[in-house]
Amino acid sequence: VDYIHVRKTGALILACVRIGARLSGAKAADLKRISRYGEYLGLAFQIADDIMDFEGEAAGGHAESARKERKKATYPTAIGVAQAKDRLRDLVAQAAQQLT
Repeated sequence: VDYIHVRKTGALILACVRIGARLSGAKAADLKRISRYGEYLGLAFQIADDIMDFEGEAAGGHAESARKERKKATYPTAIGVAQAKDRLRDLVAQAAQQLT
């Protein structure tokens, strides 16, 4: 699931973060840290989106979209909602750590 998510929305978020850093003249060490931040943030965003989709489905969301979500490789379907939330918290903490 990481492989898919990192190359999906995660790649778009990473690109935005890196472009901003490069345009602002970030030095190599700073670019490395901001890139890790973007990687963590991108994966965290996708996991949060998966959790919201899954929980919306459980709360009686749209039936057609719920069927599609169950067939996708997502964190909640692969490891469960509780573990997905734990992974999300870890990634947000790791992202924030890159900014200090």
